[in-house]
Amino acid sequence: MQPENSGGGFGARLRAVGVAFGELVLTRLTLVATEVEWLVATALRALLAGLAAVALMSLAVLTAITATIMAVPESSRAVVAALAACVLALAALGLFMWSARLARFGNFSGSLAELRTDLDSLQSTDTGREPPPTRTANPNHEHP
Repeated sequence: MQPENSGGGFGARLRAVGVAFGELVLTRLTLVATEVEWLVATALRALLAGLAAVALMSLAVLTAITATIMAVPESSRAVVAALAACVLALAALGLFMWSARLARFGNFSGSLAELRTDLDSLQSTDTGREPPPTRTANPNHEHP
């Protein structure tokens, strides 16, 4: 009768390990999905900022050409057009710098940090008896 009891205990432990592993995988996949969503949103903002910068730079060039053509006796119009071109060029430069700042981010940094924590937890636990503690476990609870 003893082999049946130990076999049932082993099956229950195996199921518990399977459930814990399933929860771990689901949690990590959810974290990765959230990070992918954030990366896509950040990349889209950077793309839109870059496109706006290109559009503004194009307007600045066209305005500068218009100012050069208009640089005839009526100098006040040419100065205003040149100032408008400078303002647009500065705005485009600012958008280029902003889009470059948006493009700098750590890929999957949250997932990698969680995986490192899991690895450290696995390495620091006893090698045979208990699974590593989960986040939902009560720290005051002692395993039998």
